[in-house]
Amino acid sequence: LEANTEYQESFIQTVTPQLVGGRLSDRDVLLVTMPDADDGMVSGVRDTLETAGAAVEATVAIQPAWTDAESEAVLDELAVQLVSSGTTLPEDTDGYDRAAAVLAGALLAPTGEEDTVDDAVTAGFGAEELGLVTIEPTSDSEPLVEATLAVVIAGPPPEDDVDRRNGILRGLVF
Repeated sequence: LEANTEYQESFIQTVTPQLVGGRLSDRDVLLVTMPDADDGMVSGVRDTLETAGAAVEATVAIQPAWTDAESEAVLDELAVQLVSSGTTLPEDTDGYDRAAAVLAGALLAPTGEEDTVDDAVTAGFGAEELGLVTIEPTSDSEPLVEATLAVVIAGPPPEDDVDRRNGILRGLVF
């Protein structure tokens, strides 16, 4: 079993550059991790994206508190306060989906035109201050650039209230 695992890992390390090398050249990517995403998986995905030529701008970690029932009203209020021009809040939805739209609008460039993220939007998102997300830029020396692609890495399903939590987290993906 160990020999088989070692062979698989060696094979992957050998062919990955040939399969993905340069496929994402000059693309800015945002990693979004859901609660309990495996750190090894996150690191592996980041490495593969970089091998493909992508610049991973930041990792946005959605914290377990995002799905708490008490967070919905707080997220809704933040979304209304922080909505920026060009971002449309979804109608007939809840605070979770509205906050997800604001977060995506602040960190992703839907037009494909790169733009530096306004520090006030990123730092002031409020959800970070409340422990609902963490935003970790890849480099401290360069300004965070709006990504044109996002890669979402999920963790294992929660043990309690699976359907409700998965529904909330699904809103971050769509």
